[in-house]
Formats: sequence, structure tokens, C-alpha cells
Amino acid sequence: QNENSVVVQSKVILESKFELAREAHQVAETNSSTVRAEADAANTHVDSLSCQLRDSQSEVKGLRLDLHQKNDEVDTVKERLQQAECELKRTKQEKKNAERERDSLKPRAELQNEIDKMRNALK
Repeated sequence: QNENSVVVQSKVILESKFELAREAHQVAETNSSTVRAEADAANTHVDSLSCQLRDSQSEVKGLRLDLHQKNDEVDTVKERLQQAECELKRTKQEKKNAERERDSLKPRAELQNEIDKMRNALK
């Protein structure tokens, strides 16, 4: 009877262990499914972020190109401004020189007018 009792106890222990193993297997399958779903979600998120990163990199590249072009335009405008300022300075100097020449010739022109009047009076 002891042997039957040991066999029955062994059977109960084995059935308990089997039940625990079955439950552990179900938990593992559930965990495995959860982990796979989380991994899939993580991969999807990484793919999405990769797309966003590529878009951002393209935008930055385009903005850098635009900035380079704008800098070139600014440099061109600066050069034109410097040329215009030089031309303005040269024109002002020419005007000043012309005014001096005019002012220096004015007395001679007045004197010549007086001489011409005298000649006409003598005729």
C-alpha cells in the first residue's frame, strides 16, 4: 500500500509539474507574442523616424543651398553697391572740379564781355 501511496503521490506531483509547465508555456507564448508585437511596433517607429530624418536632412540640404544662393546674391548686391558708391564719389569730385573750373572762368567771361562791348562801341 505504501507503494501505491508513493505512486499516487508521484502522479499528483507529476501532474502538478505538468500543469505548471503548461501554464509556463502559455505565459511564454503570450510573452513571446507581446515581445514580437512590441518589436514590430519599435521597427515601425524606427522606420517612421528614419523617414522623418531623411526628410529633415533633405530640407536642411535645400535650406543650405538656398542660404548659399542668397549669400551669393548679397555678395553681388554688395559689389554693385560698392561700385555705385565709387561712381557717386567720382561724380561728386567731377562736379566739384567742374564748379571750380566754371567759377574760375566766370571772371574771364565777364571781362571778355566787357572787351566785346568796348570793341562794338568803337566800331
